[in-house]
Amino acid sequence: MTETTAYYTCCDPADPCACMSMRTNYNFLCDWLALFPDDLEEVDEDSFIRCLVVGTGLGCGVIRTNLYIADQLKRMPRLCEFALTMRHLDRARLVAIEHACVSVKDELLPLVEEEIIRLLTPTKPRQVLITARTITEKIKEIITQIDPPAAERSAYESEEQFDMSHQPDGISTLTCTFRADEGHEVHTILKFVAAREHCTQAQALLQLIRQQTTATVVLNLYAPQDNHQTVNFGGTHTLDATAAAEWLDRVTRTRDIDYYVNAHTPAYRIPEAMKAFVKGRDGGCRFPGCGARAEVCDIDHVIPYDQGGATAPANLQCLCHNLKTDGMVTATISKDATVTWTMPDGSTVTTMPQGPVAPTIKHRDSRWAVSIAERRKRRESTEPLNHIRQKFQCPGLI
Repeated sequence: MTETTAYYTCCDPADPCACMSMRTNYNFLCDWLALFPDDLEEVDEDSFIRCLVVGTGLGCGVIRTNLYIADQLKRMPRLCEFALTMRHLDRARLVAIEHACVSVKDELLPLVEEEIIRLLTPTKPRQVLITARTITEKIKEIITQIDPPAAERSAYESEEQFDMSHQPDGISTLTCTFRADEGHEVHTILKFVAAREHCTQAQALLQLIRQQTTATVVLNLYAPQDNHQTVNFGGTHTLDATAAAEWLDRVTRTRDIDYYVNAHTPAYRIPEAMKAFVKGRDGGCRFPGCGARAEVCDIDHVIPYDQGGATAPANLQCLCHNLKTDGMVTATISKDATVTWTMPDGSTVTTMPQGPVAPTIKHRDSRWAVSIAERRKRRESTEPLNHIRQKFQCPGLI
């Protein structure tokens, strides 16, 4: 491949590891598409699953998920052909696609399919394929625009849960399940109190419950000025309509984020508003293959400040605190916020910004609005969630 050819590093035919990965991905797809029954109505699901458990040695849950993937790809034939041709989607990424698309109406799937293919098509030489987490968030953003009701109904959404278990050794364990944006809010508050009071986050929670302390934190939403259809929380969570309305009612200040594209400061310390812009642009850690969300990342100077690097978005990136490189790798950043990494062996890889204000994220044109409106008119008010889920539920199988 030439230096101008856009391709993913995991699809490099000159890389033995990439070739091994592509063979694995291709064989997985071919095998499970072939195993998927042509006529579900003629299949006894219990016997079918038991046969696959015996024949493959896999657990029932793994088999069921693989069948869900095959079913979803049969609903999206262009994406299926794309995946078989590129051979770049492993099981984890296919699971992310299947989970995100399960609630989309059949008549709107072609629109979603088109955007997923565009999302998973490389645009730079030696580009790193986005993680399963990023795929989930990006597809959710796509679905929020194309089929808003589907963004609010998901077979995988867990109800909020609360559990307190008390151990014989005198330790109690608290388990809470929140919506992602609410979990981020809770975590931000606990981190803030813990840092201020020099205590653990568990102790911070106890102080808040006992009303021994209070906390005021800044949480960032990202939304187009002229359209609140797509609202992103923290640079990493696309909100459905209900959650977006809740958060927009709580907004106390708005900023024109475009101002910070060319902003700079002579100081080393990065202003909070500039940090918010970089997190909204990057969406997560920019190190190749890292899936850390922007909320847990530091904002680092690409060219070190003490070596003349500017404190400006053009020289800043999100970097997971677990991936400080100590000079083992180097990075450069371009005008479109593409980061090119030079690895210890001299090879280079590129990572693209994936946040809601990334310059590489293009707004959909007007033809989408017309096409979506026409399809929505034909949409039924209700539709069963994914027939395969009902067909292959087999409680009692291990």
